[in-house]
Amino acid sequence: YGRRQRLLLDLIDNDDSELQARYSNFHRQNNSVSAEIFAPELFGGKGAYLSNKSAPLYSSTGEKLGYIESIRDITEKRKAILALEESEEKYRSMVDLLPDAVIVHTEGKVVYANAAALKMVKLKSLKQITPKSILDFVHPDSMNLARKRINQILLTGKPSSFAEEKII
Repeated sequence: YGRRQRLLLDLIDNDDSELQARYSNFHRQNNSVSAEIFAPELFGGKGAYLSNKSAPLYSSTGEKLGYIESIRDITEKRKAILALEESEEKYRSMVDLLPDAVIVHTEGKVVYANAAALKMVKLKSLKQITPKSILDFVHPDSMNLARKRINQILLTGKPSSFAEEKII
C-alpha cells in the first residue's frame, strides 16, 4: 500500500465507519466484507486498484480460527470503467449541445432527451420526460410507424433506420 496499514481482515469486526473511511466500494454481506482501495506505491509507484474480500475462518466445530483475505488487482478493470465513463460524458456533452432534438428510449420508455428535445416538447427538465413512454410524444398520424419501429427493435435487438415522425 506504500504505507503501514491495517488490512481489511484486521478491521472486519470494527465499526463500518472506520472501514468506509479507509476503503471505497465497501460492502458487508453476511460474515464477509468486500472493499476496494488504491495502493499508490505498487508497481514501482504506478499504483494499483485492489479488490479485497475478507471473511472469518471457522473450524469444523464452528470455532472461529481467524480470518482469510483475498486481494485481486483490478487496475485494468477500473481503467476500462473510467475510460467508458469519460467517453460517455464526452458523447453526452456533444449530444446535449446539438441543435437537433435527440430522444433516447429503451423498450419504449424515455431515458434521455437533449435540451433541443426538451424545448421542442415544452418541458424544462429531463425528470419531466424520463418516466414517460416515447409514444406519449408521437402524433396520431405517426403512431403506427413508431410502434412498428419499436417492435422491430425489440424483436431484432438492432437499431432501426432513421425515420421522420410527427410529434406532439
